[in-house]
Amino acid sequence: MAYDYLTKIQINRPLTEEEVARRINVHKPVVDEAADAYTVFGMNDVYLEVCDASYSQIGWGLLAFLLCFPAFALLTVEAAQSAIVDTPAMVRNGEQGVFSAGMWVFTVITVLCCVLTVVILLRDCFNYRHKAVRFNRQTRMVYAFRHNGPGGVIAVPWDKAFF
Repeated sequence: MAYDYLTKIQINRPLTEEEVARRINVHKPVVDEAADAYTVFGMNDVYLEVCDASYSQIGWGLLAFLLCFPAFALLTVEAAQSAIVDTPAMVRNGEQGVFSAGMWVFTVITVLCCVLTVVILLRDCFNYRHKAVRFNRQTRMVYAFRHNGPGGVIAVPWDKAFF
């Protein structure tokens, strides 16, 4: 599995028909004028270094955490308090048990939402800012950075790479 921000992509698998249809021929230009879309991080006579697609997504996880975590935390506290505290009107009507069970279910759901926002925050803020892809013209190799460890850099000959 390869990892691109929040999406896991299986590698060393058969290609789908859609992927095969969209393949780019490395021996022909795709367009007359290149548009870098602010993804070129380094360039000289030997190599061109660009970032992967997740670079433009950086920061959205922090925004989701800042907006959603306080709301979910408040809802969790309120739901737990509503499940614990007995109101006289509900006790008289005999509805306290059903209401309390519903509030405990809601509490579990909001706790899971809090956990999800924390996971998104950790993946957004404590991950690599971008994962570089380097096209080396001299050696005609493509190097893709995945992680800092054994097997963390994928090296593929230029002519055998699938774009």
